[in-house]
Amino acid sequence: MARTADRSSSSRRQRTWLSLALLLALHIANSLAWCAAFPLWQGADEASHFSQIQYIAEYGQLPGPEVRYRSDEIVLSGELSDVSRLPFDATQRQVFSDGPVGRREADIAAFDPPLRTRFERQARSSGMTIPPLYHAAASLLYRLAYRQDIIARAFAVRLFSIACSAVGVGFAYLLAREVWPRSPGMWITVPMWVSLQPEFTFLVGGGNTDVIVNLCYTVLLYLMARAARRGMGWRSALLMGIALGCGLLVKPIILFIGPAMALCWVWLGWRGKASWGRLIAYAGLVGAAALSLWGWWAVRSLRINNSLFYENPWLSGESPLPPSLDPNYPPLQYLVDHLISLREGLFTSYWANFGYLDTPVSPGLYTTLRIACVLALLGMGIHAWRLLRRRRFDAEAILFVVLSVGAVMPAVAMGTYGYSHWRQLGTGWPAMGRYLLVALGAQMALMIWGLLSLLPRSSWPHAHTLLRLAALLFNAVCLLGFVLPRYYL
Repeated sequence: MARTADRSSSSRRQRTWLSLALLLALHIANSLAWCAAFPLWQGADEASHFSQIQYIAEYGQLPGPEVRYRSDEIVLSGELSDVSRLPFDATQRQVFSDGPVGRREADIAAFDPPLRTRFERQARSSGMTIPPLYHAAASLLYRLAYRQDIIARAFAVRLFSIACSAVGVGFAYLLAREVWPRSPGMWITVPMWVSLQPEFTFLVGGGNTDVIVNLCYTVLLYLMARAARRGMGWRSALLMGIALGCGLLVKPIILFIGPAMALCWVWLGWRGKASWGRLIAYAGLVGAAALSLWGWWAVRSLRINNSLFYENPWLSGESPLPPSLDPNYPPLQYLVDHLISLREGLFTSYWANFGYLDTPVSPGLYTTLRIACVLALLGMGIHAWRLLRRRRFDAEAILFVVLSVGAVMPAVAMGTYGYSHWRQLGTGWPAMGRYLLVALGAQMALMIWGLLSLLPRSSWPHAHTLLRLAALLFNAVCLLGFVLPRYYL
């Protein structure tokens, strides 16, 4: 009997890992399809990110404060391939010809290598001042494709983005296993929605720094869930510090996971999972590990820009936008407007508005998403009430709180930064829904958790099947029904 149980357990483990392997294969294949669908430089800020990648790969060092421009190769490739007219104008299409208007790939392939380090066209880049972890790592792919033309090098960078996102999907799977150890259906449904969320797929296929921030955020959530289930140790604290430091070397928004981490720490001490002295030591290790990775960049930023966070010239006011509102914007009015923006424009650009926010989907899809989100919020409320009635603040309860706080903190970060921008410069900050995707793992977990809370547990297996099919269908409709027609039909 024991031997039969061992075989059954082994078979379940094999099926679980096979499911994960198939999920990752689906993610990579789908991401490659989106990668191929977007013309050159049509990913979010793709040319600006590529400019720093190219500079690091060509010069072997980070760009200094005097480096503000994209290379002439980047600018000329956009002009010759005729993609520079695509952003912000949904009536334009990619032309497939090698005449005066079209791809002109032969001309691009014949570019002289010196164009890579020439900046005579003085096209400003917002990517030169961004923390460099993503760009430095992607520059290795650039070097591997060094002898290829700029189109091949740009797509090599997109492949790096896909690889990073696949690791993030893997950690979303691990997060789901820790949060729901006895609900195998969640182990696949949650990472599947992370993988197939259309706006995230767009970022992945277009090559963007946000994929590493998302990865680091998901790793931190997973380590917190693991600590809640199994207790905190030195290794987990060290890994948290590494993830936090890596995130800071991409985008400072990772700092806003702090409240969720603090709640986890307090709960661990309160429940006796670790002594308060050890928890303080673990927190010190997290901070020391993060500072050892990020500290040099903070010192460099302080020296160059008089700020720990080196900003691009538009956001720092060096190249200011024209004032659009009174700098003395009332805080309460700003909060109301920010909440309205989360419901309206940021909602659509969080789920599905591609290119340079010039390729939305149909209003019916947005309405369906709004209904699903309202139902998920209702289900989360019901689940929270059930947890309160139990009066037992166990691991499931703290993980529900940690995921909830972690899910909303990017919106708090955007609001905080936006308000400070108004006060300092009197101009709007170009907030977009895709900035919320840093916490996509927590957001998709809570959405699915909320929807399932509305149903009897006996129907959950069928609900998981429907949710997975819905993710596949939604992603396919966005790609085939909106992205491809936008650029080619």
